[in-house]
Amino acid sequence: MTSSTDAPVLGVVVVHFRSEDTVVDTVSDVRAVAPDERIVLVDNSGTLEPGDFAVRVVAPEVNGGYAGGVNRGVAELPADVDTVLVVTHEVRVDPASVTAMTADLTDGVGQVGPVLVDASSPDGAIWSAGGHYSRFLAYPRHRLSVDDRAEVGWIDGAVFVSPRAAFDAVGGVPEHFFSYMEDIAYSRSLLAAGYRVTVSPAARAEQSGKGPSIRLAVRNRWLLLREFFPPVVATAGVAQLHLKARLLALVPTAFHRDRAREYRAGLTDARRIHAERRAALQEAS
Repeated sequence: MTSSTDAPVLGVVVVHFRSEDTVVDTVSDVRAVAPDERIVLVDNSGTLEPGDFAVRVVAPEVNGGYAGGVNRGVAELPADVDTVLVVTHEVRVDPASVTAMTADLTDGVGQVGPVLVDASSPDGAIWSAGGHYSRFLAYPRHRLSVDDRAEVGWIDGAVFVSPRAAFDAVGGVPEHFFSYMEDIAYSRSLLAAGYRVTVSPAARAEQSGKGPSIRLAVRNRWLLLREFFPPVVATAGVAQLHLKARLLALVPTAFHRDRAREYRAGLTDARRIHAERRAALQEAS
């Protein structure tokens, strides 16, 4: 971040995957807060025509998921950018909300999010005002109420701002999560590094998105527990995942057997990724 007397130099990363109908409006929104040369649209699906956009479009050869898309986008921003706004392809956000979030990036704050509203809700129901964890097994939970600027456990990755220095200090968004809970892992990384994570009550954004596959949800829940929580919490949470997989397999319906297979596949993926990362770290040391 710049000093309190300097205006931040804002850059924007838009992460896109197969949402051509919505990304046009998202890009239009962020062009109101940053010049085109400081906006990078990362097209993970390779389905966009770069000539259709005034901003820079980057199409990675390999889809790195949300995490890889954010990291690639930040790396492509001009060197003078010191504050990063990240949005996904279906988000709508206005300039006043971006200003409110950046204003809350005071000393020691590594990430600020808005109050996210469910775009499909007729009454504008709150989807997320940041998140916390349940007392039992540390399940991530969305906060559904708005109060004064609050420090939270994590920010939904649909839209947030971070100082570029903080983003770089933790190595960006953990790419082995690919998509889903990678936003929680990023917030946890910032907290572990001594930064604060907050929600700006004056900022609003709309989101409409789909949930993950069971396999991905189980895999990343396992990884999050093992990497960011005390051993007693991680062990209990992982045991609960294994127990649910066994219980699902006992129900004599095709639906439950399919879910049990997804659970087992997610657990297998998680153990493999965890082992690979440990081996890589040992080799690097």
